[in-house]
Amino acid sequence: MTTVNGYENISIPTELAVSFGVARADRGAVQQMACPYINAFPSRAEYERWAQATPDAVTLALPLADAFALVRAIGRASAKAPRREGRQGA
Repeated sequence: MTTVNGYENISIPTELAVSFGVARADRGAVQQMACPYINAFPSRAEYERWAQATPDAVTLALPLADAFALVRAIGRASAKAPRREGRQGA
């Protein structure tokens, strides 16, 4: 059992894997480059099957806790990064 956002007794499989990745070819906006390759899988084996069937992306599988830590670190770094003029979404 795990506590998530204050809710107790949420069962999260310990073997759950989260993929982070980007397209190998430039597809424009981040929504096309990354979003299709950020996924959750019930096991590392399921991730491996998906990754082999998805050669158009470079991906990394992480355990759920590590995926949350990575996203928190990216969020902190993004909040501290100076914004560039003319950047979309800034």
